[in-house]
Formats: sequence, structure tokens, C-alpha cells
Amino acid sequence: MSEPSSCRFRCCSFIFSLGLSALFLWLSLRPSKPTFSIESFYVPALNKTASADQRRNTTLVFDLLLKNRNKDSGVFYDQLNLTVYHGGNLALPVANLTIPAFRQGKKKKAHRVENVTAVGVPWEEARRAAAAAAGGGGGAVFGVGVATAVRYRIVFWKTMRYRISLAGNVTVNDLGVKSTEGGVKLSSSSSSLHMGVVVMVVLGIFVNSLFSF
Repeated sequence: MSEPSSCRFRCCSFIFSLGLSALFLWLSLRPSKPTFSIESFYVPALNKTASADQRRNTTLVFDLLLKNRNKDSGVFYDQLNLTVYHGGNLALPVANLTIPAFRQGKKKKAHRVENVTAVGVPWEEARRAAAAAAGGGGGAVFGVGVATAVRYRIVFWKTMRYRISLAGNVTVNDLGVKSTEGGVKLSSSSSSLHMGVVVMVVLGIFVNSLFSF
């Protein structure tokens, strides 16, 4: 085999090996997106046992749980933008708030207990819906939407930002609390990890290979 052909063969073999290494490393380190759920939700204005003054309180109190399921990757959250809606179609926003950016460690959970004043809720309609829950009806429905972006730390690299937009419906009974057992998971119709993860991994292997020669 001539010298130029041998050189081309070695280059092709190197590129092929690099691609396989990147693929296997990506499959082994690929992060899972964090999960978001509403663990508790309280609306004093819908609590039939509360005093008249308390029922004039239009505050919404809830506990947002964020779980990082990755054992090898930390998560960096940008500012979280939350919107609360009356009804399940996300057509009537009644409250907005933000949660500051933060970092979450591997396999960690984070609770964010927040309260916000609701404006524009048709309270009489909501009370009738909440009262119906006692008779087996659905209850008053509040939608919760979350929008943010996250980055993952994989080994020594941070990925590019991956945008997340999720929503879910919380049903409230006539005691003003979430009527279902367990957390209400927020979900999205579509999501995919940013290819920046692959780029970072390939770049890291390439740089490491250069120093190996």
C-alpha cells in the first residue's frame, strides 16, 4: 500500500473510531430532562370552612417539585416563568410569577413553595365548580404553566440551553385544596435534547486525541 493511501486509511479509521466513541459516550451520558409537578395547591377563597375575611383572600399557594433524575449530570435552571390560569384551556391567565435561576445536583429534588395573588378569577363560578367536587363532580380547575431553559453539566462540559415549556391542570375542591392524590405532573407535547450535548462530547474526544499523539 502506497504512503498516501496508507495515510488516508489511517485518517478514515481514526474518524470512524472517533464517531463510534462519540456515539457510545453519548448513549452512556445522555441526560434525561427534569420532571416538574405540583405537589400541593391551596386557594383560601374556595375553602368553605374559612371565615368571611379569609374567603376574600385571593392568594394562590402551591408547592412546585423539580426532580433531576440524572446520576451523572447536574442541571442549571434559567429563571422559571410560571403562569396560573383559571380553567383547563389556558385561555384565562390570572397570575404570573418568576422563580430565580438555580443549580440542582445529581439525583436531587427541589421544592419551590410559592404564593401569588390571583386577578380576574370568576370566584362565584369557581366556588360552584369546587362545591360540585363533593358530589363527585370535577371541581374548580386551575392550569399551571412553566417556561424555562436548562443546561446540563456532563463531566467537564456544560451543554447548550434546552428550552422547556410545560403545563398541567390542578383540580381544587370546596376546602380549597388539590382534590387528587399525589403530585400533578406537568407535561409537554414535544421535547428533545439539544444536539449541543453531542457536539461537546465529540469536541472533548477530539481534543483528547490530539494530546495523545
